[in-house]
Amino acid sequence: LINAAAGRNEFAKLVLVAPPKTLGELRADLDERARKRVIGELARDLVGTPMTELRGHLKDVLPG
Repeated sequence: LINAAAGRNEFAKLVLVAPPKTLGELRADLDERARKRVIGELARDLVGTPMTELRGHLKDVLPG
């Protein structure tokens, strides 16, 4: 899905957030078009994290 969306230019930038093993699998599955759009990565499981706390976790990988 990410590769197809990148091919359709549906996003310009991508931040990957996933547990370490899953992040590695995601990274390996990205094609060149998608890989060029990755601006940050966070090897962490944030499932279940309240919305009010997400920005704090992502502050180091999100642009200003």
